[in-house]
Amino acid sequence: MTRRTPTTRRAFTLVEALVAVVAIAIISVGLAAIFASVGDTVQSGRRISAINQYAASIERRIRADLSNITRDGFLVIRNEYAGAANADSADQLIPLSPDAPRTARLRRVDELLFFARGDFVSARGALTPNTDAPRAREARIYYGHGQKQLEGADGFFRPYLDDPNADTELGLGVRSGNPTAIGEANPNVNAGDWTLLRHATLLKAPSIAFDDGSFDSGDAFRKFTDNELQIGQQVAADSIFRSEAFWGEPFDFSNAYLDDFAEYSIRDAEAPPTFPSGIVDIATETLPEIRRRVQGLVVGENGLVSSSGSGTNFPDFWIEAPNVAYGFEGRWPVWRRPQFDGSYTSPAFIYALEFERFDTAPAGTTPPRIIENEDRQSLVHLQHAWMGDALPAASNEITFAAPTPSTTQIPSLTAFYRDLPSGLGGNGQAANATEPASPLFPVRSRMRYENTPPGYNADVFGPALNDTFAADREINSVLLAAARADQQMVTNSQFIPRCTEFIVEWSFGERYTDARLVDIQDPPGNTNELLGELVWYGAPRPIGSGIPLASIRPDAMRPDADDDLEPGETPTADPLDFDEQRLLERHLLADLLVGSVSDQIDLRRSNAPGEEGAIVQFLNGTAAQVPTTFYFGYGDPRAAPVDFVDPTGVRRTGFDLNGDAYPDDIDGDGVYDDVWPWPRLLRITMSFADPIDQTVEDTFQFVVELPRDGDL
Repeated sequence: MTRRTPTTRRAFTLVEALVAVVAIAIISVGLAAIFASVGDTVQSGRRISAINQYAASIERRIRADLSNITRDGFLVIRNEYAGAANADSADQLIPLSPDAPRTARLRRVDELLFFARGDFVSARGALTPNTDAPRAREARIYYGHGQKQLEGADGFFRPYLDDPNADTELGLGVRSGNPTAIGEANPNVNAGDWTLLRHATLLKAPSIAFDDGSFDSGDAFRKFTDNELQIGQQVAADSIFRSEAFWGEPFDFSNAYLDDFAEYSIRDAEAPPTFPSGIVDIATETLPEIRRRVQGLVVGENGLVSSSGSGTNFPDFWIEAPNVAYGFEGRWPVWRRPQFDGSYTSPAFIYALEFERFDTAPAGTTPPRIIENEDRQSLVHLQHAWMGDALPAASNEITFAAPTPSTTQIPSLTAFYRDLPSGLGGNGQAANATEPASPLFPVRSRMRYENTPPGYNADVFGPALNDTFAADREINSVLLAAARADQQMVTNSQFIPRCTEFIVEWSFGERYTDARLVDIQDPPGNTNELLGELVWYGAPRPIGSGIPLASIRPDAMRPDADDDLEPGETPTADPLDFDEQRLLERHLLADLLVGSVSDQIDLRRSNAPGEEGAIVQFLNGTAAQVPTTFYFGYGDPRAAPVDFVDPTGVRRTGFDLNGDAYPDDIDGDGVYDDVWPWPRLLRITMSFADPIDQTVEDTFQFVVELPRDGDL
């Protein structure tokens, strides 16, 4: 018989149970951390992939635009730091959002403007079933941050055609000083709320129309046909230049603004369409007309100048500057009138006439001067002024003043940088976002945009609209369509939402040599590391950023040269040796590309605080006080042809740019021509905030090579 011995199962003690629980907890935490890490890695990978796809699509759009750029227009690159630019550096540091104060830093809000050829269609679509959306083969392309309006302000829900979008407290990064219960009143104060715009302005001249009798009256014919402020029944500005578009005169046949423009508008508009409103994308101007405006001088036959003793009369000349406070207002409509007997000419004609005066003057007599050598830079300032005036809103940084017309020479243009002390070529104004940009508009501004149509509600499209518009039901339907188009247009130019920075820098394609290392604005510890690298130009980055940029103006002062020669006079000796001549030419290049106003001002260098040679003492914690604009135009307006044999027996041919009778080669390519140098490469840097986590910011950069066909 078998006896079974009973067994006893031993249970875990309390200590052992606690140890097991803790061990399981540790393992669980570890596994959770592993899974969380894997999840974060996957999420981060997806986020990076999405960012890369987003950046690639942006890059493709910009490359496509730049691939169609034409030198029949001009190129403007404007570098600016956002913020009020007050003495307090805290006003310069802009966060992504109020909840992310640690993201506050200096932020660039550059602008890029050029002209392109292609197939462009107005974003306004067709206004009536019988018309197509306007199309054009040429357009002005603009990239730059937009500016939202304050909700509830006058014109917010129903945009105005002539709205300058200029409010002293709505600038990018500007704190209003009057926070509301829900936070800062300015919708543009935080970088995470900014949007980069891409705006294409169609360039299209009015088509010729004939009244075939299908219209009931002449009034109807005027309302439906094209004119300077209407194309395809859609609103259009009569110029890309703000100073001209502001007047808005159909057919330019009057000396004052027409209150009865509604006679020429299918939408009964009584204001001139302008670009800061954000709802206009057509200009009734062509590239040849734009070139004439930038390069043009006015020849007036009403005041003739007699060459001394020659018995020959020559017409007088004067300058049209895009500043209505100095000679443009009042004269512009007269100059544009068909019955005006004056005409436009170019600097090349002026120099040709200068030599003609010299040749026709009898021996022993001195012909009257048309243009003094020291005034040649005024011709450059004039072109800078018009190119800056082509930016969609009043954001150009130079104030130009033209005196009354002169019958003896080209009058000098007085140019002032805002915020510079008067002794350094400025007028002592404070450089902040609320400072006047022109007499037309009270403050600097940007083109308007809104994230969503601001007036898609009953107040705008409900019964109240029928009470506002005329009783004519046929016209009323057009007005309704126009109002809806305005709502769509104010959102149409959005390109990159949450774009927290936009930087445009440029290069001629040259590379650093030992001689060029001295031009670096914020040199790294070992500048020799840059030998052979591309030379890039642009407004200074913050000190210590590690991004080397070169100064377009040489560090050495401009050498003296004989600039008092009469037309046709041959110098007795070469005034400069090779190194001095090259240094002079580099200064002449800086004068052409940058709106410089003084030889003593270093426009590109961020010197240490207290050094007199810098425009501003900045970027060691405060933003740049003065925006920097680079201009690339058609031909150098200072260029006068020279052809002589110097005392050493060397034949000198080419173009003289400073009046010393010697040819100049400002771009150093060995060709003494009058071509305005353009960049070969653009480097574009963008940052944008994460749509979910407003504390996260991503940055990407790419380089675009401009086309080399023809002049490019």
